[in-house]
Amino acid sequence: MIYIIPSDEMLKAFRKKVLKKCGTFKEYAKINKISEGAILKRLRGDVAMPFDFFKELNENSNILEALDGVKIRAKSSRTTITFHKSISINEAIFLGWFIAEGNISSENKVSISQLDRNLLVKLREIIIDSFSLSSEPRIGINHDGTHYLQLPVIFNHYLKYRFGFISGKKSHSISLPTEIETAKREVKLAFLSSYLCGDGSVTFSRRNTKEGLFYVPRVAFSTSSKKLKDGIKRLLVSLKYHPSIQKNKSTNNYSVVLSRYVEIARSFLDFKPYIIDQQKIERYRWLLSQPRLMKAIRINANSLIKDAYKHFGSYEDITNYIERK
Repeated sequence: MIYIIPSDEMLKAFRKKVLKKCGTFKEYAKINKISEGAILKRLRGDVAMPFDFFKELNENSNILEALDGVKIRAKSSRTTITFHKSISINEAIFLGWFIAEGNISSENKVSISQLDRNLLVKLREIIIDSFSLSSEPRIGINHDGTHYLQLPVIFNHYLKYRFGFISGKKSHSISLPTEIETAKREVKLAFLSSYLCGDGSVTFSRRNTKEGLFYVPRVAFSTSSKKLKDGIKRLLVSLKYHPSIQKNKSTNNYSVVLSRYVEIARSFLDFKPYIIDQQKIERYRWLLSQPRLMKAIRINANSLIKDAYKHFGSYEDITNYIERK
């Protein structure tokens, strides 16, 4: 269960509302079948407020707006996170990694696994900053030698309440959060770049033509969920990309693929500011250095740079890279 820690200003407004509605705290307690002492403790801020109680006091308000900027915690833990009405860039990075590499266990433990511990250290800092986390999540080692980032129990409640995520194996049932689809451009890019790092690839595929065999560059987002596949495709289309869908018949997994040369170059510009995996950036640089792709970039450099999304030095990165080639 989620517990709320309202501000002093909120508590004052709640007390006025209760008195206006029922006349006395005792009468309000009687209607809600709870002791007057328990009601007063909640309304004074002596104890955290159960979410249902908070929701009732905000019955005529948008609950997301009511929760904006409010600290929340789980019943069994004093670790708090701050709820935000709008998804931030850092939260989008977290969601991208969680959907790709995260899990809510049957014991309701939320974790994200990764081979490289340094990536989890970076991700932990992003999560702490995004949610104003009151304690530092633990990084441990799995039996197979990979590492995991163990998040506080409040994340179990938060992810289930806000996004409808479920415990157990989520790969086939997961879908793209609506809040990501309706977010601003940079939030969409932050999510896609992080998902790509966790469950995507930057590589070449072989293609036979009349002229012989050559390699086609591809940036692919992989998933076994039909809903998530459709959501990622919609997200890319909303960003003016032209993705295709491929299905692996042996595994029934889907890939949402970018294969147009100029779009691959633009995706590097778009995604790079939000990628925390240096190996993925180097993989992109290797892909962009291939002769066919460099030729396409040179031909379309002006329109590419004009259309690409500006973000601290991205233009300089690609133009200098082109010039060196």
